[in-house]
Amino acid sequence: MKRHRQRRRRRGGHLSGDKECKGADLLSEVSFPEMHPILLIAGLSILVTLLNAIKPLYIDDTYYYYLARQIASNPLKPLGGEIFWFQWPRLATGGAMPLVLPYWFSAAVRLFGERPMLWKLWMFPFVFSFVGGVYLLVKRFSGSMKDVLTCMIVLSPAFLPSWNIMLDMPALSLTIAGIAIFTVASEKRSLSLAIISGLLAGLAIQTKYTGLAAPGAIFLYAFIFRRWFLGFVAVAAASLVFGSLELMVFVMHGHWQFASLMNRGFVVSRWDNVRMLKSLLMTVGATNICAALLMLVGFKVYRWLVALAIVLVGGGFVWLAFGSIEPVLFGTFGGFLALSILAGLLCLLLLRGHGEKPVKFLGFNRDGVFLLLWLILEIAAYFFISPFGAVRRVLGVVIVTMIIAVSLSGFWRTSRIGLILTGAVAGLGIVLGLGYYALDLHEARVPMRSVADADEWIRSKDPDARIWYAGHWGFAYYADRAAMVPIVPDHSLLRAGDWFVIPDRVERQSFDDTDIPGEVAHTLSYDDDLRLQTMFCYYSGKAPLEHREKARLNVYICRATSDFVPRTNWDPLTVNWGQYGRMLTWAKYSTPYVSRSLQDGDWRVRLKMAELLGGLGSAAKALGPELERCLDDEDPRVRQAATKSLKLLE
Repeated sequence: MKRHRQRRRRRGGHLSGDKECKGADLLSEVSFPEMHPILLIAGLSILVTLLNAIKPLYIDDTYYYYLARQIASNPLKPLGGEIFWFQWPRLATGGAMPLVLPYWFSAAVRLFGERPMLWKLWMFPFVFSFVGGVYLLVKRFSGSMKDVLTCMIVLSPAFLPSWNIMLDMPALSLTIAGIAIFTVASEKRSLSLAIISGLLAGLAIQTKYTGLAAPGAIFLYAFIFRRWFLGFVAVAAASLVFGSLELMVFVMHGHWQFASLMNRGFVVSRWDNVRMLKSLLMTVGATNICAALLMLVGFKVYRWLVALAIVLVGGGFVWLAFGSIEPVLFGTFGGFLALSILAGLLCLLLLRGHGEKPVKFLGFNRDGVFLLLWLILEIAAYFFISPFGAVRRVLGVVIVTMIIAVSLSGFWRTSRIGLILTGAVAGLGIVLGLGYYALDLHEARVPMRSVADADEWIRSKDPDARIWYAGHWGFAYYADRAAMVPIVPDHSLLRAGDWFVIPDRVERQSFDDTDIPGEVAHTLSYDDDLRLQTMFCYYSGKAPLEHREKARLNVYICRATSDFVPRTNWDPLTVNWGQYGRMLTWAKYSTPYVSRSLQDGDWRVRLKMAELLGGLGSAAKALGPELERCLDDEDPRVRQAATKSLKLLE
């Protein structure tokens, strides 16, 4: 028995993680040299900020720019005007969005004017808080190889490409910083640090409502580690910030942002749970597979098996460029990661964590209990707050799985080969992150180039041309800068001789283009030999990376041959009912269609129209006669909805 114990010590020490074991001494001997924390955090923050700054405005960046521009012009009425988005101008209050980030960017718009690169440099405080929070959490839960593991997380495929000027990463950065600072406050029993962590958590909520996980995680940590008073102070500070900013918006606009969000049904997933679960597994697996590889190192499996897994993962991403295998590949990654997380959590629950006192929580390791409950909290937020699957929807789940991985590896890795394999896994994660970012940067440049090329081609033919566009996301921003005019279906009047630019593969205004009196004068096509894409799928899809067969973007330059008004081709039954604000603007700008729907549509269409009109107010009064006819409808549901809407109109 004595020889058996000695053999186990030579293999890597006791399973209990005892600091007296021989493996721990060996770990201290072979640890890699580490940088000063401030140099590491500052250097990584500058790198990420610069990489973000050179990427054009993309996806929903345009909307936040519009809102920031409006706030810059009237700071006391941040939601007082209309913003063109999707199909039609819509009230800014329709977004039900917290205002911390828009106010922050409004300052950049005032200071720097039309300089998107400088707006993104303005993101540095958020990047710094994220990197600093990650470093503190890695130090708290792993304690070794902090530099390497921090770089792996910060530059991972989930986080590096997600830095735009959207809400997701700033909210996550404040969440992580708040939780990390509270772990330090708990260790030092510092009331001031607990207050700071609570203030950051409150700002996280008011940056994006998914930040509600921040005070929840702080409360869990305080409860598990018996820091009840500090936890109460932190949660109270977070609640004060959240309530104060909500009250501020209510005073300025008479509108409760958070309550409006709840009433519109965003807290309930609009996809069925099976599809959301599939998206969760595929998205997290595709962007965080290195967490599973890191846990293989932690489990001390055969080193050749870990090396083989690293090669297979890298080869899988290369294989993706040659065929549409992402459902099988990323589904396998997701399943493997899920099993690894379950096994890792079981180990963490049963073993003593890094730097922790012998006292446990209900017989389990407190680190393991906290990480398990935090993971459950983030998964619950994904299912009940996220409206669809995407990388930006699972960032909280990804960060917790990474902390679980580094925590497990932190007290099992006791040999030089273990450190080498950990470095290899971290290196693979960084390479994948940079690869995702490079592809996303390439994709983001295409809409910007297409607008410039279309404008140049049209001006060469017609210097005084009036140019319309049907486009969305970053395409809309650069089209606006080129003095193009957005097409508003059922509203815009295009004259004979006007030009209009229509991109494909970019979400655009939906109108009936079958009978448009015009001709395609020129087509711009953008393609290359790299058969991978992040467009749509990374920001709104089941998998963040896809094989593609078509061109990255085709832009059709058309010229009207006679006057016409583009007519909407939206079917109200196919529009997501959760987007109530979008439906209201649709009804407002498409009253002829609504009128026809009330008269000729089937009962489902009449019901939806009757429900909508009550929310339009004065804009719907012209449709009162059609609505009154619904009072005699044969379907009782339509009669009930019409009665309710008429009362609201009065």
